[in-house]
Amino acid sequence: MGCWRANGGPIVVALTALAVAVAACDPVASSPTARRTDAPASDPGPTDIAVPTESLPWPTPTPVPTPEPGTWSRYTGFPEAFLPEDAVYGDLGWVVAGYTCPPECEDGLPTALHSRDGRNWSSSTIGRAGIGSLSVAWNGAYWVAGVDFDHTGSETHSVAVVWRSGDGLSWEQTARFDLGPCLAGCPGIGEIAGGAGGVLIEWMDFVDRARSGPYRSVDGRSWTQVDPSDVGIVGGMWAGAIDAVAMGNELILAATSAVPDTTVRATSDGIVWSSLGALQVGGERDETVIATDGTRLVVAVGWSRSEQSTGTGASDALYAKVVERQGGTTIWTSIARGSWLEAPVELDVIHARLAYTGNEFVLVGVNPHGAATFTSRDGLDWQAAGVMPWGDCGIGAVSGGQGRAFLFDDGDCPIVLTRVDP
Repeated sequence: MGCWRANGGPIVVALTALAVAVAACDPVASSPTARRTDAPASDPGPTDIAVPTESLPWPTPTPVPTPEPGTWSRYTGFPEAFLPEDAVYGDLGWVVAGYTCPPECEDGLPTALHSRDGRNWSSSTIGRAGIGSLSVAWNGAYWVAGVDFDHTGSETHSVAVVWRSGDGLSWEQTARFDLGPCLAGCPGIGEIAGGAGGVLIEWMDFVDRARSGPYRSVDGRSWTQVDPSDVGIVGGMWAGAIDAVAMGNELILAATSAVPDTTVRATSDGIVWSSLGALQVGGERDETVIATDGTRLVVAVGWSRSEQSTGTGASDALYAKVVERQGGTTIWTSIARGSWLEAPVELDVIHARLAYTGNEFVLVGVNPHGAATFTSRDGLDWQAAGVMPWGDCGIGAVSGGQGRAFLFDDGDCPIVLTRVDP
């Protein structure tokens, strides 16, 4: 996930209270028109926020070249006015969540692109300007979650907004629910994840990490906060230290909290969580990502920034030097239910993103040289696959499927890359 970034069963979302810097991070959160009326979680919201769905075939603006297998290349298949945030591949093809920005993203409209083949796209406007932190998931339906703001009371509140689509083209807003007031910072969300038991949203409090944890829903309409202890979160967690993925009929959540272990829990109904083990990562970390090939789980645990970074704009390449002091990214792979092996080599990157393409696992992170890519067929044997100059851009999301991966920046730079499996 980036500044504010996302299979039909329960849904889970992770929420974090953002500091004041949230408004600067989100390209649309500071919009002066972003004034909303809040509604209960079970209510899709007032009718005046409904946006008619437009399913328009957007012609490819320039020919989409076929990238050389095994290398990243710029992707030119999205409309020029579209700024992507997150993507997911499901049985009905790709959905990319982002913004249509005419002409500035201060007025960006939440938009979903759908494609069967990853080359030809149709567009649907799913919300109105002012909603940020978009992420997308698949669980037999497509889900998009974002953050809105309610300015109607004496305090500004963050509000989670959720949409559902059965085909990636027609979208329905299913919920708006309050995340809490903006005090020292505004609450926000991490990524949305879906599984057989429903949907999960990661709730983040960037000021008081003890408040962070997931919300769950069976139908995407009524949302309930999960007790952090049920998913192994002790003493709170940092934003980015929780991630979830669907495997079989379960939703799997990995979280690294104040206790220096990463816990992995599974649920088939979003209510009862069973332990799949604790990964001894050797100290507190603030970045956790998880992916699956359908039979095994791969968890990568590391850092998102150096202990000297204050989030004031230092580039990923600059604060990646933390690797030299605090370690890089450690990878664990499940070999049986509840049994894990640690990859023999720690990767010298931080701010890692992980995806499965259908053929291999792809991990991208930053080090002092730029954005480094590593690939693995089994989650244990990792091969370096090149380093790209990355400058001050952050890594937002890596999404895989159909034998390819998409790489998005975190909103600071208009970068979209794609990679086809060798």
